[in-house]
Amino acid sequence: MGRILVVSLLLASTLCRESASADGESSRSGSRWGWGRYLALAILIFFAGAGGYVWWATRPVDTTPPEAVFDEVEPDKPLFEEDEQQVTFVLSDDKGGIPTFFVFDGEDQKTAALGINTLRGTPNEMGVEIRFEAIRFRRDEADPDRLCVRVVGIANEMDGKTPLSLSELGSCKPLDLHFHDEIEIPYLAHVTYDIYMTIQYDPKTQGLTVTNASGSIRWKMLGSDAFDEGKLETVIDGRKGEYGEKPLLEI
Repeated sequence: MGRILVVSLLLASTLCRESASADGESSRSGSRWGWGRYLALAILIFFAGAGGYVWWATRPVDTTPPEAVFDEVEPDKPLFEEDEQQVTFVLSDDKGGIPTFFVFDGEDQKTAALGINTLRGTPNEMGVEIRFEAIRFRRDEADPDRLCVRVVGIANEMDGKTPLSLSELGSCKPLDLHFHDEIEIPYLAHVTYDIYMTIQYDPKTQGLTVTNASGSIRWKMLGSDAFDEGKLETVIDGRKGEYGEKPLLEI
């Protein structure tokens, strides 16, 4: 957006300088008319640039799930192979589908749902869709035992806020995770995402189990403030494999 505004202002400045030069030889009243005309043009350019940015930022995205390629299960195989920096677990519910729930799906929540879906580029008349498609574990280059965790959603990936180590993950103990991120258009809209889950990895089966998966969204726009949350009641299974990457949640 900054580049658009800069270009608009530079163009407006150029037009104004040309206006001043052209009107220098005309009468004072004619000069005022020229300045007003070019000022109006500059304002139109500014709003056209801003409108173009909003269209770009909120255009619908492709939410088709990437095709998963699963690894062969080898009992007691290390989670990370030598020099491997990232592993991914593709998630599925008890029916083999993508774990999904909706928030802002009530009749009195349609305005908030429309705003959030427009900002995310995920139009849906049923409400705001929350998906749990995959979980990624990435090794820290400076500390191989430290893991960065990402959850893959409907349109983006979100970084975890809970510290996690490779030794903890391999202990077979349940581990609570929290993911948080925000989308903001200054002075217009602000969306806050929070995702929670409990994971448990079994080194013998190389399977990941996810329970207590839940999420919430807070939507603020021009003085309005809306909040909703949801939860998955089913147990989620994770299989190690390959899954196409999505952009990080940011704007």
